[in-house]
Amino acid sequence: MVGFNAFFGNAFERLKAMPILSPMDIFTNLGPSAIGRIVGIKPSSVIDWRKRGIPPERCAELERGTQGAYTCEALRPDLRWVRVADGAWPWHPEGRPCVDVASALPPAAEGPQKPLPWAA
Repeated sequence: MVGFNAFFGNAFERLKAMPILSPMDIFTNLGPSAIGRIVGIKPSSVIDWRKRGIPPERCAELERGTQGAYTCEALRPDLRWVRVADGAWPWHPEGRPCVDVASALPPAAEGPQKPLPWAA
């Protein structure tokens, strides 16, 4: 993966100063070609993200490639992100991003769970 700074010099400092109003701001501010270079894919694949959304597995790569200008939480606010302390991840004070997959489970407070059909 090629770093953001290799392509844009010190532009990431200006990017960090820009408010992120929408997860799709990354397309306006960087463009599909630059995003593709950051994550190592073709720009045409990035263009598809405008319709489908940014894949969760690419959010951490984008956060690293933009040196924290775009955090995972800003790129995919619909997902619950947790941070794991990691000194090798200097772009966020709380550490490396991980999707909280357990948050997708229905809360136990909603009542008894129905048994799964194949578990009966």
